[in-house]
Amino acid sequence: MVKEALQELTGKKNVYLVSSGLNAIIQTLDRCYEASPDSFKMFNKLIIPDQGGRLIFKDNKADYEIVELKTTFGVLWLTKLREVVDETSIVLLSSLAGYFAEQPMREIEEICRIKGALLINDVSGSIGRKLAQYGDIIVGSFGKFRPINLGYGGFIASDEKLNIKENFDITKLLDLKDKLDVLNDRATKIYTKAIEIKNDLKDFEILHRESNSLVVVVRYNDEDEKNKILKYCEDKNLKYKLCPKYTRVKEKAISIEVKQC
Repeated sequence: MVKEALQELTGKKNVYLVSSGLNAIIQTLDRCYEASPDSFKMFNKLIIPDQGGRLIFKDNKADYEIVELKTTFGVLWLTKLREVVDETSIVLLSSLAGYFAEQPMREIEEICRIKGALLINDVSGSIGRKLAQYGDIIVGSFGKFRPINLGYGGFIASDEKLNIKENFDITKLLDLKDKLDVLNDRATKIYTKAIEIKNDLKDFEILHRESNSLVVVVRYNDEDEKNKILKYCEDKNLKYKLCPKYTRVKEKAISIEVKQC
């Protein structure tokens, strides 16, 4: 039942359950780097966003040439992608960049298809949405504060069969099913709260305000603005992270962690 649900959510034929979202990315990159002739061809260039990604994007141990692609606060520049991507490339990104910015996934997928590149979509924040159905390989986390917040585990999904070591603790399958059953309700609750926060802070610069987001990133210009945003968070009992931070934005900003509410 769990794998069938994830097949439906991702639109992929094969689903592999692993111990974490981190493990999902590591195994996927390792298998792509060690690709054999009867699976994926050899790739040697890893294209990642310059912000709004996960730290493992930059710190993986596979021996790729890493290219950080220019973004607008996490959202890829399609013109730059066209310039650097080729048949030796893997494009690795989060379709909900930094949990707050929707990537143009249809266009990104089309560019990768034309150029012969492999697209890996981290859907830890976008699972349950159309954004989570683009890519050759889809990876995700069930970690704490994710839409599927089991607090453990992750998955890999692909139409092609992959040589993945499934190391998920099967005693947690029933709990995972329960989390999948309430995914839509949980995500909707977070999106609604994020909209409320954006409305409250309408006079501030909210990055990618139009995106359905799990966090709200507010850029500030000076200490006065910063302190006003922090006071709002404290008054509303909202968790936050201070930026610059690769996993959000490389700007002076405050990321209000709505997904932790």
